[in-house]
Amino acid sequence: MVAAAVLVASSSACSEDPEEKADPAPAPTPTATTTPAAAGPVEPTLPPEAEGDDAAAAEAFVEYFWAMVKYAESGQDIHALRRLMSEHCEGCGGGIRFLREVFRDGGRIEGGDVVLSRFETTELRSGPAILHEVRVDITSTRQVVSYASDREEQVFPAGTVRNRFIVIKHDGQWLMDRWEVL
Repeated sequence: MVAAAVLVASSSACSEDPEEKADPAPAPTPTATTTPAAAGPVEPTLPPEAEGDDAAAAEAFVEYFWAMVKYAESGQDIHALRRLMSEHCEGCGGGIRFLREVFRDGGRIEGGDVVLSRFETTELRSGPAILHEVRVDITSTRQVVSYASDREEQVFPAGTVRNRFIVIKHDGQWLMDRWEVL
């Protein structure tokens, strides 16, 4: 994640004569202060609805996952998104490789806002693991991918696609285990 840190240091001036006493400074006049707006996108947080291990929690995790995709697409933290994926998720790996390629030389992604709808969730059991298959429609606005190199930009039209995710709860954390476009 690219982050800027601003350190403000203050120092007090010392008098050359430690015995010298200055008149007290006048009390400052109160002024209104404003908090500056965030410099960019803020990393999404896992919603409380995703803390369980039932179908509703699996769906909440899928929505959170997509919020993290959008955060990564804004040029922010690809690693935060990667932490939500199992090592077996080939579709996820392809998405990460794509983002790295775009951002490697300063490219950018614009548009592509998404809405998730029509969730169909099925619980699957595999030994002690808790898995859910989540099928969902993802509707996206037009998205433009611009590369910093001479490569031509890619334009993805607005549309809706059906996706199938397998999510697994492992050591108390949800992970995306499979991602397929149907």
